[in-house]
Amino acid sequence: MVTLVNRAKVDTATTGTGTITLGSAKSSFQTFADAGVVDGNVIRYSIEDGSNFEIGTGTYTATGTTLTRTVTESSNSDSAINLSGSAVVFVTATAADFLPPAANVTLDDTSLVVAVATDVQDFADKTDEALLKARGTGFTSTYVSTVAVGGTTFAQPAVNGEIYSDQGYFAIAYGGATNITVATLTAQSTYVYIDNAGNLQQQTSIPTRQDWSRKMFTMRISVDTVAETILGFEYLGNPIGHYANSIRDLFQALIAQGVPFKGGQVITGRAGDLGFDVGAGTITEFGGTGDINNANVLSLDAVSNATYDLLSRTAIATEDETNLVKFWDNAGSITALGSGTFVAHRLYRFSNGQFAIQYGQGNYANIVLARAGLLIEDYILNERLINATFFGWWIIGETATNTGGTTLTEFREYTIGVQGGSSSGLAGCLLRGNNLSDLLDVEAARSNLDVAAATWERKTTTYTATASSAIIADTSSGVWTLTLPSSPATGDYVQLLDGSNWSTNNLTVGRNGQTIEGDAADLVMNIGNIAVNMVFDGTTWQVVAQAGAQGSSFKSAVIAQVRNSAQIADVNSTANFANVAITGISDFMDTGFTAGSTGIVCGFTGRVEVTVHIRMDSAGVRVAPRVRAAVAGVGSPIEAATGYIRNTSSHDKASSTATCFLSVTNGDEVTLQTAQGSSETTACIGVLGGCMISIERK
Repeated sequence: MVTLVNRAKVDTATTGTGTITLGSAKSSFQTFADAGVVDGNVIRYSIEDGSNFEIGTGTYTATGTTLTRTVTESSNSDSAINLSGSAVVFVTATAADFLPPAANVTLDDTSLVVAVATDVQDFADKTDEALLKARGTGFTSTYVSTVAVGGTTFAQPAVNGEIYSDQGYFAIAYGGATNITVATLTAQSTYVYIDNAGNLQQQTSIPTRQDWSRKMFTMRISVDTVAETILGFEYLGNPIGHYANSIRDLFQALIAQGVPFKGGQVITGRAGDLGFDVGAGTITEFGGTGDINNANVLSLDAVSNATYDLLSRTAIATEDETNLVKFWDNAGSITALGSGTFVAHRLYRFSNGQFAIQYGQGNYANIVLARAGLLIEDYILNERLINATFFGWWIIGETATNTGGTTLTEFREYTIGVQGGSSSGLAGCLLRGNNLSDLLDVEAARSNLDVAAATWERKTTTYTATASSAIIADTSSGVWTLTLPSSPATGDYVQLLDGSNWSTNNLTVGRNGQTIEGDAADLVMNIGNIAVNMVFDGTTWQVVAQAGAQGSSFKSAVIAQVRNSAQIADVNSTANFANVAITGISDFMDTGFTAGSTGIVCGFTGRVEVTVHIRMDSAGVRVAPRVRAAVAGVGSPIEAATGYIRNTSSHDKASSTATCFLSVTNGDEVTLQTAQGSSETTACIGVLGGCMISIERK
């Protein structure tokens, strides 16, 4: 018997047809001696020399490390090949080493039991029944279904399978059919199955667990109930075996949560229109192939300027759209986007490649709020999309003209995974609700998920904040200014918390070259016990405040006020309105206001609430004074008036107040104007100390 060893392979420089001198071992192999061959062993060898080969047995000699050659098979008519000097020799096994030699066998039949045919059949039937109970209902062959999208028919190819349920065992061999009409075009879903008689059937109700046992389901067809045509389909192939049935249930549960079982298919915008392109990729389905060990992976080609069906929460609105629409689903009412607002539509795809978009159900002031809001919308999904693959959200603004290279549109892919992994490679999942405590590198996860924990710092004097900073602003020692980051990126934020009482010592938030809520003015915090979040949306700092024990609201504008300290005589002796110079004492708690020659100058464009108050006396016979506010000399239509006053000790003084809302532009001066209301030309109005102009931004 020959000696066999593992991984013995060497070079030989021998030429000719004689005994071989063995050389050094090949890379990753060992010499014959290292493999365990000893002097005198007979081994099975093989020689390779270019295109020539030789198989035989040989005797190994340790001294000189030689090997004799007794050839059993070769490329040289089973004779020794003529070695070139660069051959390779190795120990191997041949078929002869595995086949025992033929010999006569004597059978002792004293204990041999021979079963009659009926016993053998009974045993086989019981074995089959046991195996089928373990396997359950499902397919034993593959199939590829098709539907006529936009039509009413479908094709179900031939398929084999088994049904084992409480009704018994049934071997299924369905022959296939084409041009099958969907029976009910008024139901959103039709489930196609083979019954235990081998006939194709349809139902509109969602399959129960008993249905999955008694029927072999092939697909679910999604129907446009308005047009009464087919929208798309999904495979629903029963997998063989109870374990696989449990996996199917898990898969369906994940699908119900919107988990995207897809690879590739990158969504990109277009520079010239509001359409989108889709890269090549796959969709993974469970069932449809009949192979429980391999998922049904559907390969889809790239699509340029994709067409899609547009759905509301209950119906299909339009078909074959290409551009994203600037409407949103307002509690079931399709509404045009308001000026400058955004919506986040949802993008889906069926296994036949058809796309569908369902209207977003939220309306947002800017794209930053849309990114945050789309994740928490109380969304009502159209039933037609239950089993479709969810890709993500298309965000679009009211003024958008294209989807490529713009800040007015954005596609947000729905992704899952340990640290934001995409659906092309599912790396696992975690809960944000557990504060990410189940990760080894928590800080890395926080950073990658953009949920980095804020580290609060207490500041008591002038300070410039950085992005993502959290500041406890303590003004107990006096007012000071906190300056925002100079070059913020979209999404940067700063969190502020009252560290003492801002209503006593105000905190000024310096805008640092940007605007705050659209205004080119610093923000003065004059309400105590509040927390303020400031988020940069790419254009301006958005302000969101939460009030504490001493506040119920927060306004981004504060009061500016001027008043006079001394009496002014004879300010007007005509029936026409004229400015009254209110100067002397100023309280400016907003740097957007400055003192003017007769009133208050506004350093911004916007709306203001103005209150003017005047105290008057009369040096004439009698006068009926009127008062109003004015912007750049143009008076408000809102006036206040008193009755007659005259130059007597008991009737010579009066006061009046007027409040109105006005529009201002940068540089406008707001003034107080008064006029007499009588025709006595000798009358005039005098102004006492304590008159006032008060302005508040709105």
